[in-house]
Amino acid sequence: MSIEVEYVDHMGSDLNVVNAARVSFGKQKAVLDESDKRLIRYLAKHNHWTPFGQVSLSVRAKVPIFVERQIFKHNVGFVYNSISGRYVELENGAWYPEFFREGHPSIKQGSLDKAAAFNDTALLMYRNAIEKAQQAYEAMLGLGICKEQARAVLPLSTYTEFVATGSLAAWARLYNLRSKPDAQRETQEYARQVKNILLEYFPVSFEALTNTPDGR
Repeated sequence: MSIEVEYVDHMGSDLNVVNAARVSFGKQKAVLDESDKRLIRYLAKHNHWTPFGQVSLSVRAKVPIFVERQIFKHNVGFVYNSISGRYVELENGAWYPEFFREGHPSIKQGSLDKAAAFNDTALLMYRNAIEKAQQAYEAMLGLGICKEQARAVLPLSTYTEFVATGSLAAWARLYNLRSKPDAQRETQEYARQVKNILLEYFPVSFEALTNTPDGR
């Protein structure tokens, strides 16, 4: 299973961004035109972010816990609700990499886009560790151990689910940070899927905020 992000809901459009900006002059538009698109680009270029805070989008995502932790660092402009291992048995399985990347020689938190020398050995070790952890979790539940404690044995690769709602300004900030080349590859995938959703509903504004000239 890979990272999955799906659309839930949204509020507003590029036109709402324009009308939020034009209210300063007591004006309002009914149809988006080329002058409005120029205004949106001007607002984005000069960091007038409040009109982009007037519209929002919600997504539902399924990611491993270690990716969720990176995403949840983005607090400003967002609210999150995630599945609780206290209430339900965590049955989403675990994330498996296509291959283990080699560490970057000069960036402490970075990696190279190539398999590590002992990738096959690492994959075997990883699979064994995941299976043992999941077996221990299920065995503890079978012994009557409460879910809120039994979950502690599960690894950070365990899948979790959450709903995230944020303003367009917040989503653009997240995308700009998490799509950088030095961002973790798995978090980049989350950002890419979010981008594709946002471009469906706020094409002019998101392109202006994130410098995605072709819209994809």
